[in-house]
Amino acid sequence: INLVRKVSYNLQIIFICALLFVFIGTTYYLTSKINAFGNINLQLIILVIDVLLLGVLVYFAKIYLNFIKGDMGEEAIKFILDKLQGYYYLSDLMIGDRKVNMDCVVIGPTGVWMIEVKNYRKKEIKLDKWLLDDIEQTKYEMKPLQEMLNIPVTPVLVFANKAKIHFGMVPQYGVYVIRKPWLEELITKTSKVVLNPEQCLEIKEKLIPYASKIN
Repeated sequence: INLVRKVSYNLQIIFICALLFVFIGTTYYLTSKINAFGNINLQLIILVIDVLLLGVLVYFAKIYLNFIKGDMGEEAIKFILDKLQGYYYLSDLMIGDRKVNMDCVVIGPTGVWMIEVKNYRKKEIKLDKWLLDDIEQTKYEMKPLQEMLNIPVTPVLVFANKAKIHFGMVPQYGVYVIRKPWLEELITKTSKVVLNPEQCLEIKEKLIPYASKIN
């Protein structure tokens, strides 16, 4: 991820935290002033309003922070894809009536790869309910792409964090589950469909209208 974007995200996170502290401090100050009047009903009303507003603020702050974390994860993956020679990749594709969002699609000599990026805080990725849900999501998002191209598309679930993953280069229920350092090796050394340069360019041109960014 580039330095400017990383600094920008860190500043936004600091701003959100500061906003929360200001809100809590202001709430405490106003509550202490109201307590001086001894009006219990007014105190309760203000307390309920404060709790509701704080809850709403925390909720939206959490959503925004998750967005930042997810976007940072995607940028880290794109940094790896930028270095691939002889490959194209497109970002944020919306295909089909379901309008599912695909984080990245990579096109190259080894075939077409659909990449779903996650950036969790987990220290270890296990084959639990959460991972199975992510696997199903990845397969679901891949289907419209495969139906459009009418060739096999390889789904990849890549974790941008430093969590431990013990699956290696073995698909889990049809999806590769890997850490980001393995991505380049997986794409360049695991061939699913052999494509020549003309076919790669043709597929890229076909997908351009559905992508927000082309590389």
